[in-house]
Amino acid sequence: MNAAIALPVALNASLRRVWAALALLAALALAGCAGLPSGATRMASHALTDVAASPLAQIAARSTQDDKRHLSGFRLLPGGAEAFDARIALARRALLTLDVQYYLIAQDRAGLQFLGALRDAGVRAVRVRLSIFVAEDLL
Repeated sequence: MNAAIALPVALNASLRRVWAALALLAALALAGCAGLPSGATRMASHALTDVAASPLAQIAARSTQDDKRHLSGFRLLPGGAEAFDARIALARRALLTLDVQYYLIAQDRAGLQFLGALRDAGVRAVRVRLSIFVAEDLL
């Protein structure tokens, strides 16, 4: 295939991705317009604090320097694949609670696998709290 033919094909693929992303954003915007039921009773929910004896908390404590344990529990990972694998592993090993914050969960293989791991945790009686953030810039 020569370069003159390859460029339009690559452009068409890029344009399809852009249109697909715009369609997804439009769908999210329209879904965001749907309101919650009025008068619904909502219970306050707070992060659990008595988790120090759990296996995952003990692993985190052992891998954190003593003088750094008062800091946030977040850790940077080298790439997307490693981060995804870590989220799945943590969801599978959770015994007490999962507090998950996301800005987007797509209905693709990765999104469905992640939601499945959260569902499985819930079936094991793990408390799952999922917050999904939508930035106004995206709407």
